[in-house]
Amino acid sequence: MNQGWGRTGRKIAGRIAVAAIFAAVALPPVPAAAQIPVPADCRAIATVLQASCNATTLLDCGVSREAHTYQKGELQIVRVFTPDWKLTEFRDPGFGDMRMTAVPGTVSNTNIPALLSAGWSQESGRFTLSTRMIDNRSYVLSGYIELTGETEFLGGVRFQKARIHRSYETDFGAGGMEFEIDMYVSAERDLMFEAAWSRSVFGSKREYFAYTPFGLAWPGQEGFMAAESEADCD
Repeated sequence: MNQGWGRTGRKIAGRIAVAAIFAAVALPPVPAAAQIPVPADCRAIATVLQASCNATTLLDCGVSREAHTYQKGELQIVRVFTPDWKLTEFRDPGFGDMRMTAVPGTVSNTNIPALLSAGWSQESGRFTLSTRMIDNRSYVLSGYIELTGETEFLGGVRFQKARIHRSYETDFGAGGMEFEIDMYVSAERDLMFEAAWSRSVFGSKREYFAYTPFGLAWPGQEGFMAAESEADCD
């Protein structure tokens, strides 16, 4: 009886083991959270998790800094800066493949140290606009940045909040594109990112983009390099 049971038990155990192997093979792998592609020669620093299902990853690319904003896995906005955060390019694929590019030698003169010490910094420069219908149209950048007096902790880091008032005009006073942008600055980490913003084109009804941040993920943390946040994704 004991020997028979032993043979039967071994058969049952063998069948269970085989079934477990087939079950493991048949089960689909658990999908990893979608992560953004990182351009060659760039290193991801942190990812800002924002409302409207947005996530913005800040990149150190050696000769430049970049901020890539994704929504539901799709690239929305690319901002390119000098290493000291002067704007050199703004790309909006969903707005007619719009690209604003600084004319060499005339990048925006945004001065983060001056902003943090004086509470105010002026912007100026010359850019060209290209879209699917426009090729290298010249624009003048003017505006200013001011601290709002508000602070916020994200990812364990203290950020000071500022507001950008920025205009791109074909000539001074000629009208064009007007932006108001919430900006967050950390002197401790030498980081800056743009968040909620609005846009009006030649006096048109202002559009609002509620990209308010609610978290920040560092390397190794959940949400780092995410292609979307978990807020307002319906």
